[in-house]
Amino acid sequence: MAETELVTVILDLSTPEDLQSRMQRVPETQRKLRKALRMCHQAYDQGGVLSDVDLSEILSIADSRVGQILA
Repeated sequence: MAETELVTVILDLSTPEDLQSRMQRVPETQRKLRKALRMCHQAYDQGGVLSDVDLSEILSIADSRVGQILA
């Protein structure tokens, strides 16, 4: 990681769609997947990528859980 160029990106941590999904009682795994995919696309569009550890921190879940959600 020491040789990796870091890129600052701006991500939408919460959107109206996220809130709507919560109110509609969409299962947590599905909500986290949608949120992770959105943020990965946002980072990519800005020239960056998000690691499992990045998503783990952002979503407040274990990095092993990120792998399960994205599988």
